[in-house]
Amino acid sequence: MSKTMLAAAKTSTKPGIELITVPVPEISGEEVLVKVMASGLCGSDIHTYLWEETMHYKEKYLPLILGHEFSGEVVAVGEQVRTVKLGDHVLAKPSHPCGQCWFCRNNQPQNCTDRAICGTTKAGAFAEYCAIHEDQVVHMPEGMTWEQGAIVEPLGVGANCAIRSGLVYGDFVVISGPGPIGLTALLAARALGAGRIAVYGTSRDETRLALARELGADYTFMGDQCDIVQEVKNLTGGQGADVALECVGRSALLQTNLDLVRKLGTVCCAGVYSTPATFNLDDAVRNSKKIIGAYAGYSFERSVQWITGNNELAEKAVK
Repeated sequence: MSKTMLAAAKTSTKPGIELITVPVPEISGEEVLVKVMASGLCGSDIHTYLWEETMHYKEKYLPLILGHEFSGEVVAVGEQVRTVKLGDHVLAKPSHPCGQCWFCRNNQPQNCTDRAICGTTKAGAFAEYCAIHEDQVVHMPEGMTWEQGAIVEPLGVGANCAIRSGLVYGDFVVISGPGPIGLTALLAARALGAGRIAVYGTSRDETRLALARELGADYTFMGDQCDIVQEVKNLTGGQGADVALECVGRSALLQTNLDLVRKLGTVCCAGVYSTPATFNLDDAVRNSKKIIGAYAGYSFERSVQWITGNNELAEKAVK
């Protein structure tokens, strides 16, 4: 193995990233070294590339190798590692909890306030190799492709959005954004028993909207060519959707989704916003509408099980 590797890193507070040569990570006794075989591009990576305001907290970690959705082969194992061996095919949970904060001590490590996060607070997977803690490792079942392994993280994010929304059997669900998170939220909403699902994007999303229909959407719309609120009202007898899953992160869409859900409806937001959002709180209050945040992913192990049982849909999703 070479002592150096190529990596795509955020190196300054200006827009852009650089391809740099860095040392291959050295691992601690509790870590493994993964040769990266597939890595996904997250919306937060794009926000970081553009150096939008909500990403400025990363400045103290620069230069920073990006990337947190990945799979690969284990090529080195720390002496204290017991559950991972050389040659294992694995995918990675992006973060490793501190084990000391209130959330960790109360069995909520996913909400840890001092997590080490690949591509955010520590070197990520836009590189030839990535070092992760043993606890971050999720073993890939036989037959799972590298690309499928890399979509487990976004699948968990989409599933988390659908689950946190509280949608129930038969609900009319609207999803804004046919990107990776929107499409994985669609898969989760269908698995949870949504009755009818509408997905909307823009005229630039024609291919992704076609994929949404392949993955189970009942209706797709180009929001820049129609009044999406009225379209949803027409489909629901004027009532509005039960649930809206906001998977884009565009500030204006928060109000749009509040407008298209019914009284007592729910808007669940998984998108990362580049600017503060404004909305009509009075309408939300008077109609008892709920706004819920959904950050990070649902169980990686359950997402692996979903892919294992739905391989054909998973293959479509990685396209």
